[in-house]
Amino acid sequence: MDIEIKPMDYKRDISSIVILEKELFDDPFLRGQLYFYHQKYDTFASYVAIIDNSIVGYVFTILEEENLHIYTIGVKREFQRLGIARDLLRKVKEIAIARILPIVLEVSMKNLTALELYTSEGFVRLGSEEMYYPDGSTAHFMKWTPHHTDIID
Repeated sequence: MDIEIKPMDYKRDISSIVILEKELFDDPFLRGQLYFYHQKYDTFASYVAIIDNSIVGYVFTILEEENLHIYTIGVKREFQRLGIARDLLRKVKEIAIARILPIVLEVSMKNLTALELYTSEGFVRLGSEEMYYPDGSTAHFMKWTPHHTDIID
C-alpha cells in the first residue's frame, strides 16, 4: 500500500478533512472553524495522507506567535496504527527544522495513543488544564523544539 504525503490544498481537501473529523472526534472541528483559521493564519505546514486517491489522514497546522501549532491531526480508523500519523507529524517536523520553529499542540489525557506518539517523537509536556475539552477531559499542552542537528529519518 503506497501512502503519499502531500501539502494540503484547502479548497480541494477540506471536505474530506471535515468528514474525517466528524468520524474521528466527539467534538470535531467544523468547516467554519477550519475556514476561519485558514483565513486568519498561515497553514503552510498542513498535509494530507493519500492512499488510492483518497485522503486517509491529515494534519492541519497554523503559524501562531512563532510556533507551528498542530490544530488537528487524524487518520481514518481502518488506516490507524500503520504509521500514517507519525509520517504526517514528521513532515511537520521537517518544516519546523527548516524554519527553526517550535511545534505546539494540546491533546486529551484520554488519548493515550496520541500521547504515546507525541512523547516518542520528542514532545515534552508543558502543563495541563482540567475540563479543557467539552467532554470534561484534561488537556496536556506539549511542545517540540527543533535543534540545528535534527534529522528526520
